[in-house]
Amino acid sequence: MFAGHFWALGSNSFDKNYSWLFLQYYGGKTKSGDYFGADAKAKFVGTSGWPEKSLRNPEIKALWNKWFDLEEYARQWKDARFIGDVCRAMTTTWYIEWVDRTLVPNVQNCLAGKISADVAADNIAKGAAELKKRNP
Repeated sequence: MFAGHFWALGSNSFDKNYSWLFLQYYGGKTKSGDYFGADAKAKFVGTSGWPEKSLRNPEIKALWNKWFDLEEYARQWKDARFIGDVCRAMTTTWYIEWVDRTLVPNVQNCLAGKISADVAADNIAKGAAELKKRNP
């Protein structure tokens, strides 16, 4: 999971074995071979962190086929790149704070007409530069 939606096993977990099983169940393959988290998201939201795995499920494939041209989707997936490889900032320690505290509020204020696009862009760039200095 990415962009602020991480699941992690903390060092002070009450029951590390149970926590590890939960992470495997939700984020990976279950004992039955299914991908619970990815499949649940695919069914209810129309997206999946593991689309190549979810599309092995006939139920999801039939559902998505109503919404997407699956041949085109497969072609695009073949050429897809991980967003963190394209936008390196997403893999930094400061990215999520920047999105929450700088990017989103400035875009919202701009769209609401409270600030201009130039002011929003300047604030967004300054926010990134400040966080980058604090968290190299």
